[in-house]
Amino acid sequence: MEALPAAATAMADGQLPADHARVLADTLRSLEGDARAEAEATLLEAAGTQDARRFGRTCRRLLAQADTDAAQTAQDRRNARRRLAVTETPDGMTLVSGQLAGLGGELVHTTLPAFRRPDPPGRRRTAAQATADALVEICRVALDAGKVPSNRGVRPHVLITVDEPTVADRSATGRGVCEAAWTGPLPWPEARRLLSDASVSRVLLDPAGAPTRAGVGVRTVPAGLWKALQIRDRTCAGDGCTVPAAWCQTMHLDVPYRLDGQLDIDAAAPGCTYHHLMLDRHGWQVTWIDGRPVVHTRDARRAPTRAAPRPDRRGGGAGPNRRRR
Repeated sequence: MEALPAAATAMADGQLPADHARVLADTLRSLEGDARAEAEATLLEAAGTQDARRFGRTCRRLLAQADTDAAQTAQDRRNARRRLAVTETPDGMTLVSGQLAGLGGELVHTTLPAFRRPDPPGRRRTAAQATADALVEICRVALDAGKVPSNRGVRPHVLITVDEPTVADRSATGRGVCEAAWTGPLPWPEARRLLSDASVSRVLLDPAGAPTRAGVGVRTVPAGLWKALQIRDRTCAGDGCTVPAAWCQTMHLDVPYRLDGQLDIDAAAPGCTYHHLMLDRHGWQVTWIDGRPVVHTRDARRAPTRAAPRPDRRGGGAGPNRRRR
């Protein structure tokens, strides 16, 4: 601050907080002569009435107006400080930390709210939880598009390894363990719902655990069925949920995959991660309303009231509303 006497005096007198002083110094360092002295006086006045974030914007705006080239040079320095780290913690969490600058940060600020959906009835998330869910949805939707080079456009994009006895376990709870490629062990109920919309391959291992043979993957949700579900339901089948069907997974409505459940237009629906979990793990109810399935809690006070008979193209008449567990 030696070259900025007025700013140094304000800081010594406690009138210029440290965060303000750092941004002010970075800004004025990019200017010279009379432009620097004029900017110093203007910014010191602004620092007395603005919080650190707003003051930082004021500094960047003034610099851009005073010297475009200097403003771009300062932006290049900020861009050089960009970073993002994704690491696994010992307790099984994934820690995401980093910082972005300029248009990179603007893209993130623009995209996250677009994927941050309102809470459906019965669900209450914190703002931080909603943002975390939005980031996961962005990644899943991008990979579902089948255009990610590292995955060669093939679903599933998440690699889960599980032994055959666990997959064949017909109990409602499931006691097996599966292995995710990046985050390691997961309880089987956590990953089981992925089977509703996945490509399943059989891999034979030798006694040492090395693969010896791999079968061709079998897709459990035909492309035609998926298009039909999007046309019929438009959004997640969860009661009150507005997540677009294109962002959803495919749910087995009647017989779960682990019980050899088959998928057709009358036994499947799009489901966001939350409602798929509620149906698969907590046995939420399925009610048909105006030809569309609605997944909702068993609490009668929250159940839909305009229930319509479920279409049954295979035997005539109305099928059951309650999912068989």
